[in-house]
Amino acid sequence: MLLRIVAAVAWPTARAILFVAALGVAEYVASARLPAVSGWLQRLAPDPALYAALAETVAQIAGAFLGLYLAALSVVVSTSYATAPPDVRSLLITEPASSAFLQALAFTTGAALIVLGIQTVGWTPGTLNFWFLAVLSLISVFGVVQLGLGVLTLFDPAAHTGRLAHAVFRAARSATGQGFRARDRSFQAAYQRDAEQSLATYERLVEIAIGQGAGGRSSLIQAASQALALLEIYLELKPAIPHESLWFKRTGRYPSWFRASHSSVEMAEQTGTLLQPEAVGDEFWLEASAIGLVVRVGGVLADRQDCEGILRLANTAERSVEVLASRLRFEDALRLHRALLPLAKRVARLPISTETSTSTSAALYQLGAVDALFRALTGILVAGGKAAAEVGPIQVRALASKLMKRPERYVVGSTLPTAVHRETTTLRRCLAFERAVEGRLVTPGWFVEHVVGAGFAQAMSDLVTALVEEAEVVFPAEATGLVAEKQALVGALVAQVGLEWCDKFAFHVDRVARAGHALSAMENATAVQPWPNLDTKTMAAKLERLRDRLLLALAQSAPGLPSTPPSGESPDLFGYAYFTLARECYMALADGKQPLFQALFTSYFPAALKAYARVGAELRALPQDAQLTISADVIADVVEISGYALIWTELDGGDTWKIVQATWDKYLASVPDAGQALKFIMMMVDFRRAAFVMSTGDLRRTAWHQDFERRMRERGLHVGLFGEEEARAEPLSLVARAFVRHSHFGPHAGDAFLVEYLFKRPEVTGLTPTRQMTEWSDAIDIETRRVREQKPPRRFGL
Repeated sequence: MLLRIVAAVAWPTARAILFVAALGVAEYVASARLPAVSGWLQRLAPDPALYAALAETVAQIAGAFLGLYLAALSVVVSTSYATAPPDVRSLLITEPASSAFLQALAFTTGAALIVLGIQTVGWTPGTLNFWFLAVLSLISVFGVVQLGLGVLTLFDPAAHTGRLAHAVFRAARSATGQGFRARDRSFQAAYQRDAEQSLATYERLVEIAIGQGAGGRSSLIQAASQALALLEIYLELKPAIPHESLWFKRTGRYPSWFRASHSSVEMAEQTGTLLQPEAVGDEFWLEASAIGLVVRVGGVLADRQDCEGILRLANTAERSVEVLASRLRFEDALRLHRALLPLAKRVARLPISTETSTSTSAALYQLGAVDALFRALTGILVAGGKAAAEVGPIQVRALASKLMKRPERYVVGSTLPTAVHRETTTLRRCLAFERAVEGRLVTPGWFVEHVVGAGFAQAMSDLVTALVEEAEVVFPAEATGLVAEKQALVGALVAQVGLEWCDKFAFHVDRVARAGHALSAMENATAVQPWPNLDTKTMAAKLERLRDRLLLALAQSAPGLPSTPPSGESPDLFGYAYFTLARECYMALADGKQPLFQALFTSYFPAALKAYARVGAELRALPQDAQLTISADVIADVVEISGYALIWTELDGGDTWKIVQATWDKYLASVPDAGQALKFIMMMVDFRRAAFVMSTGDLRRTAWHQDFERRMRERGLHVGLFGEEEARAEPLSLVARAFVRHSHFGPHAGDAFLVEYLFKRPEVTGLTPTRQMTEWSDAIDIETRRVREQKPPRRFGL
């Protein structure tokens, strides 16, 4: 112990003595050789008594500063870090800024004491040492103020995580192919141990922040954010680390008896032991530690129901997965998403009420956190799809050219997916061996381009497949489960995120497919291994099934959504559900999905009744015309969809019309006066048709009608009054034929519903049909006369 102390103080003491002596000698030599310097120094020479007083004062003040700072550091260690492990406490003591200032302060004290000692023996320290002490004393006074303020930050564990992250980064950079002695296995292992020790200290700091309770909340979030930043930086360096490097932590893997070598099996049988584990490199040890830190912090915040903190963490994680996906690191982005998925499921089920303003804010943060956590998969899709779509033959040829020029060097980078990195690593070894044996490269360039292109094609195929499989597992089950657990609001949000993912997937998978087609020109038929193909038809079928399941979940959540006018602080999920169900009811009819339509319409109909009541309360401050227009739009939507159910049933058969009839029968049986209800519906639809106003509802219903006409033209049916020459056939049904031929400028589908259903009920006795209803009846009469006049519809596959 005594020897260590002597060794520790010997060099600082000698350094102070040498520095003071050097200044004294330099002053003596300069004065002797340069008279001008001698005169200038004599003019600046201090009074000997004041010189001694200054040196004594500087020594006292600097010593006091040292004592005060060490006392403050002792307070920090004995309070916030009293039970901390030694590595954490040493981290405080070795804090760079504090260490540098303490050394400067100790040097100032030592220099002052040396000057006093020189004066005591009757020597003159010189003018330069005087001014040197004066400058050092000023630096010490102002520096101790900043250092004292910095002591307060030592209570925050997150203030030290940046140093640890930087230490991990330095170790990883040293382990790359260009690092110091990176090919030396002992150095590789040393770099790995340093990084692992820094991560272990990082984890202990997080545990200390957790132990601080609510006071350590910001520290936890900052520490998790820095861990995500470290992950991004490390994954940018990782491709340059040799695959066989001991940087990848060695772990034991037990081989399978059916795949082990004969010698291993024979040895185990003769000795009666198990197959011995093989030492293999764990390529994801650092990622697992960093992601584990983030998951640990998220779990603690979830325990405290701190949805605001989880939202901040989720936003950072969402940006991280987008950055990783944009760098073609699809597997790493999915790994981070899957690690945070249990946190997303847990946050979605937090029992947060909305009775007070504070709890309402917590509920809003909960929705935001759920949205950000589940939307990470959308971020991977968008960023990854965009990055994959930008890959072309030029990039592949450039990479192949680099491999052939210098196969012994690492040419891979952070923008290469794992499949390409694996192929290029194998190619590099083979080409380097070939050049060493043959003295030149024998492998043709087209083969290298073929192999690299195959890696990119495999990466694109893996990305699309993994995203679809992940979405199938995550979105429908979670949305349905939340609705079943009476969490309709959160369930609808998850369904919305999933439906948005489906819409974006249809766009981006087409971009990826085009990029893969552009690369396919580099595929050589003479190569042994063909490129993987992106099965877009299978993906489209899976996407359609996924979308239908999400729509069912949204329909199940609709009855539980609050239909009160929105405050604007949170998303209007009820409005989203209403508009989505209306559109998808029509699309289910057009696509012939009867079970889906039944599930959607039975939820859409009561949602429309709630929407009508909500519109009346929400638009109370608007002019009456605006109120009536938007209110009538809601009723017109229901009537229009009911009419399309009749038309599509007449066209293609099925039971959708019976479903609509049963729903309306149940509704009319539940109202006190069915006659008044029918009269009101007819009046509102007539008002909406007569009002010269273009609303969002009009555009929506017009889009349905345009889609219907497009589908009819694709079938070769007669659409409108001017399509006689283009028509190849006509519907057999009188109702369908009347609508197909006369709806272009005439009655709407809702008019057909009013005449064929509502106006045939006994409650409408005495009511006068509207003009549009009369137009529908006229269309039926016209088509009836065509049959009577022996002009039957043409039969062409119908």
